[in-house]
Amino acid sequence: LQTQPSVLRVFYPGLDTHRNYLTHRRQAEGDGGVLSFTTGDSEFSARLVEATRLFRIAVSFGSVGSTISLPCRMSHASIPQSLRSRLGPPEDLVRVSVGIEDVDDLIDDLRNALQTSAAKRRLVAVGSTA
Repeated sequence: LQTQPSVLRVFYPGLDTHRNYLTHRRQAEGDGGVLSFTTGDSEFSARLVEATRLFRIAVSFGSVGSTISLPCRMSHASIPQSLRSRLGPPEDLVRVSVGIEDVDDLIDDLRNALQTSAAKRRLVAVGSTA
């Protein structure tokens, strides 16, 4: 995800770039299966989530199957916008919970969803200038 042009920032304690990486290393064994990332565009994030094929769109991340969600539109949607913009997750945040599927299949699914969503964004941008 860190190498994808459409991904601005990845939040995952297993990455040495994460602000709590050293704390995580002291307190945990392994890195876990939950991560999140931002894209800079909430509509792009929504298209990305919908474009995945192997991830189920779900709020929960406690299953053996991989899930993907948009916290601002799902788990945090009932929080008033004024409070959410101050304290909640960014509007473009995508949360992923990795299940037991083949990791290469999941990576390919996310890569394809990012590419499909980027292509749709370019089409929208071209169409809006006409």
